[in-house]
Amino acid sequence: MNDLEAAIKAAEAAVMATPEDHPVRAEWLNNLGCYLSRRYERTRDMHDLAAAIKSAEAVVEATPEDHAGRARRFNNLGNHLSWQYDRSGDMHNLVAAIKSTGTAVKATPMDHLNRADR
Repeated sequence: MNDLEAAIKAAEAAVMATPEDHPVRAEWLNNLGCYLSRRYERTRDMHDLAAAIKSAEAVVEATPEDHAGRARRFNNLGNHLSWQYDRSGDMHNLVAAIKSTGTAVKATPMDHLNRADR
């Protein structure tokens, strides 16, 4: 957990130090969201999941349609929303998860190894 906490702090610092219009900021936000979701998986703290979703939403909003990481980023958001649905039972979360994951599938080439997983 100490390593995960350090990773979260470093990712938060990277996001804070990067201007909002900088192209790499979305990648730092993506890293932060992934670290927060990992902490959520360990602690089940809903604040971590909400923060991971917020980061992932900002990431997909900043991701152009031709970006190589588009599918991965939408898949991350879909996973986070799915976990939120599991905890809350709120159908809005499930619908949003399906929509985000569907975008990930569409952005994944037919012969890509991760397509079946998505």
